[in-house]
Amino acid sequence: MRIYYNTAVRSVHGSARLTRKARRLVYDLRRIDKNKMKKKLIIAAVCVAAAAAAAVLAGVMRSESYPYKRDCDLYFLNESESTLVAETRTVRYRDGKSLKTAVIEELIKGPELGRNKAVINKKTELLSLDEPVPSEFVADMSHSFMSGDAARDTLAAYSVIKTLCGIEGVDRVKVTVEKNDIPDSEGKAIGFLADEDINLSTDTNTSETRELTLYFIDKKTNLLAPEMRKIKVTDQLPLAQYIITELINGTTNENYRNVLDPRTTLNGVTITDNICFVNFQPNFLTRNEDTKEEELLTVYAVVNSLTQLDSIGRVQFLIDGKKAEYFGEVPFDSLFERNGSVILSR
Repeated sequence: MRIYYNTAVRSVHGSARLTRKARRLVYDLRRIDKNKMKKKLIIAAVCVAAAAAAAVLAGVMRSESYPYKRDCDLYFLNESESTLVAETRTVRYRDGKSLKTAVIEELIKGPELGRNKAVINKKTELLSLDEPVPSEFVADMSHSFMSGDAARDTLAAYSVIKTLCGIEGVDRVKVTVEKNDIPDSEGKAIGFLADEDINLSTDTNTSETRELTLYFIDKKTNLLAPEMRKIKVTDQLPLAQYIITELINGTTNENYRNVLDPRTTLNGVTITDNICFVNFQPNFLTRNEDTKEEELLTVYAVVNSLTQLDSIGRVQFLIDGKKAEYFGEVPFDSLFERNGSVILSR
């Protein structure tokens, strides 16, 4: 009996010693972990400090490389992408000559204000900036400058022109793409322009008022009837685009019916060789599909409204830049000319 008792006591004492050793081991491990953690924190702090120092050094070097700075107005698209708006930005530059280049580079970077939108592709490069005659500059851009939409490309060119013309010593500017002229929405080359030549809706200059003839459907005869409308236009968009927009807005005459669903979306228009290319989004097809008779009236309401302009003889419809074979039951991939037989005679 005593033997078992002594054995039990030795076992308890041994267990106690093991427990103390285990506790010591845990303590040592924790201390090692804490030391490692401290080292990691120290390393992280050193890295942060080094990064901050590098940033400060880079800022100092940039300040030394670009010792001058100036607040400039850069022009970007507004939130609705309907016009250009100015955004003031501090631009750093080396000397008077490099200011113009620095301004264009900032323009390509895009807007800093969230409500504005870029009008120039960020992949665009400024290839050269020449001054063929005093105070007149030619900014030659890479091919990425072109979007394929003449109206948008015109706005992009205007943004460069208005931005550069805000710099002292710049009177007129021309924008080219790899030495080639940029056509506007009517197919004409955009030449040298001054700031005052570009009349934006945000400018203090007054817009021109034009009277246009729009065609809608007469409820009694189911023929197209003219509606005269006066609208304010600027030279930033082709007149043809205003016509389509007004057709989408609908008639103001209670005796007429609309020809386009108000949710129809226009991408843009381009005029080349007397042909007006009207580029709609796919919802043109889905939202305006009806009977063949109604679809023909829709087509010729657009065509007859556009061909009142001397610069337009025929119309080509596009859907996202491509020809569509049919609009409902109407063959849609060919050129359309003015059709007087569907117009109501007075």
